[in-house]
Amino acid sequence: MEIAEPPVRGVGIASKASSSLGNRHSPVGYCGSESGFWLNEALAKRPDLEIIRLDASDLAAMQDVVTNHKIDTVFDLAVVPLPTSLTYPAWTVQTNVGIVTTFCEIARRGLIDRLIHISSSE
Repeated sequence: MEIAEPPVRGVGIASKASSSLGNRHSPVGYCGSESGFWLNEALAKRPDLEIIRLDASDLAAMQDVVTNHKIDTVFDLAVVPLPTSLTYPAWTVQTNVGIVTTFCEIARRGLIDRLIHISSSE
């Protein structure tokens, strides 16, 4: 059975904190869509913000990101929103579970120190 899917994949946010979660001077990476007011505002305030366009459910890609950028804390805010599930139900579930599974596996492998998962739409 082939799963219908929309053209845009899931997103995630990762942060590299040198000593604590509140360190405002640490480099930050963002994986996801480049559209949206809040991202433009963040880029204006943090010119060191790096945009990385990848599928957050792709274990190899996310592992490369956390390894190459020495990420120690991942804030997993990635989710395909509920309205999408009405049109693409199988793809939405598969992608949302894939994103969580990817970051849990990265944490299990000891590649990050902290995984903070936040979900409001699953």
